[in-house]
Amino acid sequence: MPDGNSDAPHTVAAAPRPRIQTLSDLIFGLALSIGAIALLSEKPSTFADLLGSLAAFGFSFLILGLVWIRYTRIMSVLPIEGSVLGANMLLLFLVSIEPYLYNLIDFASVPGQVDPASVTLVYAVDLAMIYLILAYFTNELTREERRLIPASLLRNYRLERNLSLIVALVFLSSALPFFWALTVFGLQARLVLWLSTFGVANLTRVFATRWARGSVEGLHAGSRRLGCLLELKRCGRRELNPGYQLGKLARLLQAWCPTRLDDDRAVPVEKLTG
Repeated sequence: MPDGNSDAPHTVAAAPRPRIQTLSDLIFGLALSIGAIALLSEKPSTFADLLGSLAAFGFSFLILGLVWIRYTRIMSVLPIEGSVLGANMLLLFLVSIEPYLYNLIDFASVPGQVDPASVTLVYAVDLAMIYLILAYFTNELTREERRLIPASLLRNYRLERNLSLIVALVFLSSALPFFWALTVFGLQARLVLWLSTFGVANLTRVFATRWARGSVEGLHAGSRRLGCLLELKRCGRRELNPGYQLGKLARLLQAWCPTRLDDDRAVPVEKLTG
């Protein structure tokens, strides 16, 4: 006997998934605010100290801000399951310790504290791991068989993945002891390499914009060439039409000698072209 509720709509059971978005927003928010809280414990005595403190905080804020923008864009599409879940938890751990490591950095050696070269080395590895995970997430988006993003965006995201790998390589390279001993314009080369990553990160937007503009211009040029070919093909067919040739000859005769033809002997153009 059929069930009385057989007409009720059936719902498809969904597999349980961890709700990690709230946790990620909380971790990124705390990481961005801890740097500002740390500024309260160090009150500058001069205007130069104030600018230096703000510049130091701005560096950490920009790093985490760029990572957060990339992360939220990716996670709005990428399903959090399997290896992606493990990599996501590792990324959140690396983000949460970034303010701690950054506040330990002191380019002047202080007795009783950890060597600044060691702290900056660990900090560089931390950021390199963050960008490696972002590159892994972006690579998952570019897998065509998953169809997570439109085909028109695949090239942009592949470029973004490659630039993330370059940024990770720059941070890993800066961890070498050579770049701590070397100075450029009075700054440690390790810090100069960190600053250079902002320029590499912006290359994604520049290349993507130029590629999109070139694609549109190429599409317009291709449509114009196609239109010209169709017009030539149409004109070629018309020129080979005998009726068109006779009609053109008749119009020429009427234009050059309209008074020499009597009305009885005039031949209509329609007969010539028919």
